[in-house]
Order: sequence, then C-alpha cells, then structure tokens
Amino acid sequence: MLFLAGSLAFMPMGAQAQDIDPQARAAARALVEDGDKLWTNGDFAGALDRFSRAHGLVNAPTIAVRQAECLEKLGRIVEASEKYMTVSRLRLGPGAPDAFKRAVATALERVDGLRDRLASLELTIQGEEVKGAKVLVDGREIPPALVGASFPVDPGDRVIEVVKGSRRVSETISIKEKETKTLTLTLPPGEDEPEPPVQPPTQPPTQPPPAGPTAEPTTSSQTTWGWISLGVGTAGLIAGGATGLIAKGKQGSLDDTCVDKKCPPAQQSDVDSYNQMRMISTIGFGVGIVGVGAGLTLLLTAPDPEPQQQAGVRPWVGVGSAGVEGRF
Repeated sequence: MLFLAGSLAFMPMGAQAQDIDPQARAAARALVEDGDKLWTNGDFAGALDRFSRAHGLVNAPTIAVRQAECLEKLGRIVEASEKYMTVSRLRLGPGAPDAFKRAVATALERVDGLRDRLASLELTIQGEEVKGAKVLVDGREIPPALVGASFPVDPGDRVIEVVKGSRRVSETISIKEKETKTLTLTLPPGEDEPEPPVQPPTQPPTQPPPAGPTAEPTTSSQTTWGWISLGVGTAGLIAGGATGLIAKGKQGSLDDTCVDKKCPPAQQSDVDSYNQMRMISTIGFGVGIVGVGAGLTLLLTAPDPEPQQQAGVRPWVGVGSAGVEGRF
C-alpha cells in the first residue's frame, strides 16, 4: 500500500498546480483522508467509494492506485488489473513528483501479478434464435463479441445468465484463480416478445366532393366583392352628402357674422367645425365614387350565377345610417 503522503499528492499529469480548482483540491484531499481511515478499519468498499470520488475531482495516479488496491481487496481482480495497467502506462515528465513515480512503479509491479491470477470462461449459447441474446455475468452485461471466446473473469462464484425476450437461463459456477472453464447454456424454446410495430400516423379519411343534384351551389367571389364595394361606396356617398349639408349650414351661419372671410375669435370653434365637416364630406364622396364604380364594374363583369340561392351582399340605406348585409 502506498503511504498516506503519496496518496495526497494531487497534481495531475501535464497540469500546473494553479490549473486545479482549490475547492476541488481541498475536497479531494478530505476524501482521500477519509478513505485511508476506512482502509485501515478494513472497510474496503467504503474506501473505494471515497477514492473514486476523489479521483473524479483530481485525476492523480496516486489516487488511481488506491482505487486499484481496494478493488484487489474486494476480489474484483479484472477491474483492479485494468486500473493498474492504466497507471503503469503513464509517461512521467522529468519534473513529476516522487509520489507519482512511486505510484507508476507500484502499478507496473502489481499488474503482471494480478493478470496471472485471473480466471477464464468460454461461454457457448445453444437453442433456437439465440442471435441477439444478452449475456450477464453477476448482473453486468458483457459485449456479444465475447460469446464463443475465452474472456477473463474474477475468481469465485459467478452467476452467468442469458436472456432474450421472455426466455432466460442462468447458472452459477465456481471458478478458481488461473482456472479456465467452458460453459454451455441452452435457451428454452418459446416465442420472444415481439417489438411493437411502428404505426403510421393516422390521417382523417378523404371525403370526395359532393356531386350531382345534392351539390351545394358555388358563388362567384367576384360577385361578392362587387356587392361589398357597391355597399361601401353607397355608404361613402351618403356620409359625404350628410356632412356636406351640415357644412353648408355652418357656412351660412358664418357668412352672417364674418366679413371678407375674417371671423371674430368667438366664432373660431364654428370655423373649425365647418372645415372638419367639409373635409369629411370630401373624403366620403371620394370613397363613394370609387366604391360604387368598382362595385358596378365587378358586378357587370361577373359570370352568371347558377339558378339557385346564392350567397351575396347587398347595401341598405336607412334614416341617418347605411351599411351592407349578406348571406354566405
């Protein structure tokens, strides 16, 4: 085991001390100290948790070696050997701390010894439709490429399970260090649970257009807009005429009090009202002439309507009001 001072050397490879967040360094140091205490008390699982957390904060080879030591004590030989292998392959610079150099030397020394202790298993799967089956060793899925080949496993009691859909088979084997075992598992017959088919998006049924005597008559949009223009024009003419009459009355009143088109200040409000009415009248007549002209043009050039009730718009005129009404 490395000394405590070595495990607390935190400078990662290729980094300067100032590149490490101070809070992360302090947290990692506390986690390593806690892990060392748990290690001393024989709690290797708790120590592994603390060292793994610290290594996540500061990637130092000294902490990685402590992880590997815990894995080795827990019997997880495959993971421990890979952790040692990773550290042993580090290339240290000339200015690397001595603790880093000791960590790499320790990893290089222990990796070969652990690899010699590994057990090997060669698994074969038989049965109908075994392609795509999942293989789990102690609950962890292994790559499909390992099926039919020899792969390393931890010594001890191992639970091997093959699962495909609702079919499954499992067996517990006991394997010793350096031992090689072959195992054949047969999936029981049965139907795999099919994957639900992909449903195409539903679309509402297309309704064919009605034909024959039940078809609704169509109305020319040109006719509709013709009636609308005619109604607007009529309303404009009425508004222009009404405001024109009001302006005419105000003009007569102003002629009685104004001399040479000059009115006293007291009549200024009447002058403003007269000008406003005259402007509204002019605008109303302008809109009316354009609207009536456009409406008549559209109506006269529209196609003949079908001999059925048509949608349309017609103008209406009342006492002091005007507008359009229609049916669609």
